[in-house]
Amino acid sequence: MSKHSAIVGGSTAGRLLACPASLARTRALPPSADAPSEYAEEGTAMHEVMATLMTGRCAGELGHGNPSTSQDDALALAQKLATGPTVAYGEIKRLFMHVSAGQLEARLEDEALTLARVSATRDAQEGIAAQVERRKPVFQGR
Repeated sequence: MSKHSAIVGGSTAGRLLACPASLARTRALPPSADAPSEYAEEGTAMHEVMATLMTGRCAGELGHGNPSTSQDDALALAQKLATGPTVAYGEIKRLFMHVSAGQLEARLEDEALTLARVSATRDAQEGIAAQVERRKPVFQGR
């Protein structure tokens, strides 16, 4: 798995460029917040999982009774996802479901508005606090 900044990665670059407040808040974080942690690595792993899922979906391998996925594996994944930031997961799913609809500008605007909504949730604040405090986040689905 690749090592990267615990705070700033490719997935945050657009937000930081488009949102001066995000850039200011990121710059205000203490230097210790950018040290690698097991939770940053877990985030990297989730990026890889999403890439694998999207690649499989595009290839038609997922979503239609994939026999290589056991019921136990599916249940374990569901339990893991249920303890995560479920509001963000729901919004990510909504964005993916509409990715082919409309013009690119409309999709990018929807993504930016979604990021603003999700960033205002308690789970987002908990995720940031947990990263800074170097602990596992406890999400509440709010």
